[in-house]
Amino acid sequence: MTLIDRLKEIKFTVESLENDLMSQDAATYAAAEKRYLQLLDVFYEEDKDIMAEQQYEACKTDYEYFLRLLVLAIAYWQEEMKKDESGETLH
Repeated sequence: MTLIDRLKEIKFTVESLENDLMSQDAATYAAAEKRYLQLLDVFYEEDKDIMAEQQYEACKTDYEYFLRLLVLAIAYWQEEMKKDESGETLH
């Protein structure tokens, strides 16, 4: 699985948790929050070069911010792939 595919998969999973993360039911919310934090932790551990520690800390309490960062990361890496395919130098 490519980096872009992994980022898209994480984004999709977080989006699928959105309703549960806004749930008034404590058990539903707790389960969704646990899954979300697991995804965030895995992402951060595997991709520390993409996310600063301050961003990681902010994402712990703001899943919408994490989604925005994922959108930006996906767009960035897609652009880098295009550059690579066209022979331009990667950063």
